Amino acid sequence: MPDIPYVCLSDMHLGEEDSLLTNLKTASTDPDPSQASPVLKQLVECLNALISHNESPGKPTLILNGDILELALTTDNQAAMGRSGDAGQDIEIIYEKMQDPEQFKKLLANVATGLAKLYDLPGWGDVIEAKLLGSFFDVIVDAVARRERHHTDSVLSQDAEKGLWAYMNGPLRRQILTELKGNMPADVTFVFGHTHKPFQQDMNFKGYPQWVNVYNTGGWVVETVKPAALHGGAVVLVDENLDATSLRLYNESDDPNSYVVKVQEAIHPGEDNNPFHKRIAGLVDPSADPWKSFSAMVARAASVREQNLRARINEKR
Repeated sequence: MPDIPYVCLSDMHLGEEDSLLTNLKTASTDPDPSQASPVLKQLVECLNALISHNESPGKPTLILNGDILELALTTDNQAAMGRSGDAGQDIEIIYEKMQDPEQFKKLLANVATGLAKLYDLPGWGDVIEAKLLGSFFDVIVDAVARRERHHTDSVLSQDAEKGLWAYMNGPLRRQILTELKGNMPADVTFVFGHTHKPFQQDMNFKGYPQWVNVYNTGGWVVETVKPAALHGGAVVLVDENLDATSLRLYNESDDPNSYVVKVQEAIHPGEDNNPFHKRIAGLVDPSADPWKSFSAMVARAASVREQNLRARINEKR
């Protein structure tokens, strides 16, 4: 039976107050790095429920695909809390207001007014200067709205998909051919993160086998004041034969009952599920613990972080 020698995840953002994996102080929005969050503890329980069925001894290799810790060039305590003093807090305020276009516009309007008063141009009134700066900042708002994580209608924006294809067809393909002395494997699986939108899909890239199994591990940060259905987190599991499957642990939803763990594989029409996927799917019962408890914890934690984010965004700055 296939074991689980590799566990892949990303974008945990440990220490960030909006991460589901960061523990928060009781009745507070401040992180408490002294212990693991309830969601993180239950995530470990879920993974242990699977790994305990391994037939070979030893622990799996943990593969982290970036954005694991929130660190800063500051004191140890502030770094552990994901902050960097006053400057870091100001940057965080700006970033959070970027999640709400209206609040971001209000912030930039205040900045424009302040700059107009601070740097008075001869022959220009403060009101006119502020309006000109405001028009410039409106362009910034539009650019921010086009960021990958703000695209809520597809798992990859057009620009992100274009970048993925360029990377796969260019540098990654060349690296594989160089390391394997010109031989491209018949079966290729590619796992990545960063977009915070997990998915699994077979894709046709140039110079590869007909199909490449593509997995995205999503992320663990709540970035919007309302649930974004495509945002969520997954752990990609890989066996000793390099067959893979995705443990889709959650997607954001306004319905707590919609938080359900699923096992999903990147396949194409006519292809059968691989034996590893079938084994993992047989071990996961979303209606029983530890999976059921995990989903309930994630639903509660996501709701709390949405409320906290909304409160911070609406603060007058």
